[in-house]
Amino acid sequence: MTVIDRNGRLMSKEDPDVCEALRSLLADEGIDILLNARIKQVSGKCGDSVSVIVDQNGIEKVLRVVMYWSPQAATRTPKDSAWN
Repeated sequence: MTVIDRNGRLMSKEDPDVCEALRSLLADEGIDILLNARIKQVSGKCGDSVSVIVDQNGIEKVLRVVMYWSPQAATRTPKDSAWN
């Protein structure tokens, strides 16, 4: 999974230590984070392969999307059984 944020840090309106804690937590979960990034183009078909072109600090990157995730439709099972 990749999080794309146009700001220099996640949740940029929050305190820097909160932003860093979130970044660290997501990174520990294996989630890639692209900061200072803007989506330039999305192509393909939902359900098939989708390509996302992102500009990050003047460098274009192409992300291949194999699954679209929507926060409204997502559920997540905690790794820690204490949360159950």
